[in-house]
Amino acid sequence: MKFKYRGTDYHYEPEMMDMVESDRVAHYRGQSYHVPQPRKLPVPQPVEGLSYRGVPYRITETGVTETLSATEHADLKRLRRPIPSPVASQSPLAVHSHGAFVSESNQMHRQTILNYLQHRMRIAQAKGDVKLLRQLEEEMQILS
Repeated sequence: MKFKYRGTDYHYEPEMMDMVESDRVAHYRGQSYHVPQPRKLPVPQPVEGLSYRGVPYRITETGVTETLSATEHADLKRLRRPIPSPVASQSPLAVHSHGAFVSESNQMHRQTILNYLQHRMRIAQAKGDVKLLRQLEEEMQILS
């Protein structure tokens, strides 16, 4: 099955288990049926390095959840490799081009504001609004 979560595609194929009828009988709306069960029960794999609200824990082979002691957590942290940050793993060219893009974007924004101010000044002159014209000229001096 194909799924998408927050823009990330992933593919999930549930494990197909060989099912057999069991001795257990269930009833639903007056009908009886045998409950199937897997021929071989899956064994949960131990999982380390989990954390819930800052409390470290692990899942054992039996599927039991255990809270890690402070020393176990410290040992696990020491063994784990650090995750590289996106900026550190990017090439210098990529980081530079991002900075250039931001700089260019800021210049475009500034130019748009100046164009809009000039447009407003022309309208204020046409209306003869001296007070608004002075305010717009002050804004233009601040931005220039």
